[in-house]
Amino acid sequence: WLFKLQDLLPQIIAVKHRAGATNAAADYISRHFPPSESTNINSSTINVTNDDWSIGTEHCTDVIIQQIIQQIRNNRRYESFIIQHGILYKLATRADTTIKLVYAPLKLIPEIMAAYHDHPSSGHFGTGRTWSMLRNTYYWPRMKETIISYIKSCDKCSQFNVDRHKPPGF
Repeated sequence: WLFKLQDLLPQIIAVKHRAGATNAAADYISRHFPPSESTNINSSTINVTNDDWSIGTEHCTDVIIQQIIQQIRNNRRYESFIIQHGILYKLATRADTTIKLVYAPLKLIPEIMAAYHDHPSSGHFGTGRTWSMLRNTYYWPRMKETIISYIKSCDKCSQFNVDRHKPPGF
């Protein structure tokens, strides 16, 4: 691409910087989306939370979840977990309110991460936002570490999220 740029340099007369507030044309081009008749969003990808059947099916095959369910049924050792309609939930307190979090089966975690991070309506948010969206719906052990690892391995994020700060020192 450097050689192509060298071919174009003689044709460029002048390059002037325009601040974002005065550069309305670039702002319009980058933010204007032409109206479309319909917008198709794959509801099966983004609506992972409402797919109780697949979660219930995966709960039946997930070894860790089955161990917790058996221990709950045997002696109620886990007070912060409940079982409803065959689905294991973790009870969590958020702002003086107890909420139920779906215990995510290991097999569904990549699908959940893709729905909350990679989907076009998710916007490839960073660790903080992805964590805050997921933490009120799902639970799995070492969830935050999984989110950090997933986002670090995201090709689009590593390609477009460059460091915009000056390097320290000189």
